[in-house]
Amino acid sequence: MTHHTNGCDVLSQLRTQRTANGKRFELGQIVATPPALARLAKHGFNADDLIARHHSGDWGDVSEPDARRNEQALTSGARLLSAYRLIEKMWLQSMPRSERSRLPTIWIQTNAANESGLRDATTILCPEDW
Repeated sequence: MTHHTNGCDVLSQLRTQRTANGKRFELGQIVATPPALARLAKHGFNADDLIARHHSGDWGDVSEPDARRNEQALTSGARLLSAYRLIEKMWLQSMPRSERSRLPTIWIQTNAANESGLRDATTILCPEDW
């Protein structure tokens, strides 16, 4: 996805593409907040890449308990949440976890499954949008 397209139009097309590729869960409709799209553009990150990571079960920079909750949510139907720091991986890995919260961050949240067992939406947002 380029940063100059309508984010919601491009993102909504990902749902079909990803499901056909056998990912770990249904994304539902993909939406993004304007501040999240602006942050991605400012830091040179691609929403498509982060959605692909989330969809494959790469939860990003979440704590071990949060990663376990996500894994359990794959079967229980609870909400899924990933956190991605907008910094190169080699720099992130060398940074103490206690200092990471000051980095530019994007969350990707997939709703809990409804009574039919379907997840209806995935949202790309900034933590302060929550």
